[in-house]
Amino acid sequence: MKKELEAKATPASYRPAEVLKTLTELLPVPLTDAEKLEVGLQLAQEEGALGDQESMAATVKADLKAREAQIRARISMLSTQLRNGQRLTDVAVEVRADFERNVAVYVRVDNGKEVRSRPLDASERQGLLLPPEAGGELPSGVTKAEEQE
Repeated sequence: MKKELEAKATPASYRPAEVLKTLTELLPVPLTDAEKLEVGLQLAQEEGALGDQESMAATVKADLKAREAQIRARISMLSTQLRNGQRLTDVAVEVRADFERNVAVYVRVDNGKEVRSRPLDASERQGLLLPPEAGGELPSGVTKAEEQE
């Protein structure tokens, strides 16, 4: 009786009386040498693609970080303007020589207000020594007629 049980348990002797259905299942199948080579090449390609993806991600991340810094700088500038109630704007300014005080005065063209002053540099003071025909300037309040007298 023991031999009969062993005989029933072997796959070759086990045959069901009726096939219920036929299907496919994923089962391990050994690779041939050619398949191993093909899978190895695919693996190398995928590793390369992953490296490219990581490199692109780093570039995009750096770009986004730079954009974020620009946005933060604009936010800071706008909040400063709002807090101070003023903003820096390009305004036309004349630089006038005040030879009596020996300073160059910056004056707004739109309203005539003095913005700042600084000492005249040597080349600006040199204009006093040259005649107007050679590029020199007359002191304020002096006309050409007075100079010729």
